[in-house]
Amino acid sequence: MSKLTCERCVAPCEYGVRCDPCMIVLINGLLDSPHWVTWRGCAAGDLPGETMADTMRRELRLLQNK
Repeated sequence: MSKLTCERCVAPCEYGVRCDPCMIVLINGLLDSPHWVTWRGCAAGDLPGETMADTMRRELRLLQNK
């Protein structure tokens, strides 16, 4: 099996398509976009009563606290 690399910075990553630092940049970029927050904020998130923007904020906190 080949080693996985981040599609953005080509650094080795354990899983997924992006490494944690690049995922943090992506999530921050989405949350900084008022248009994205308005558009996706109406979509259901992962937890009951949570919007997609809430899910992304929760995931961002988890990544930053690793």
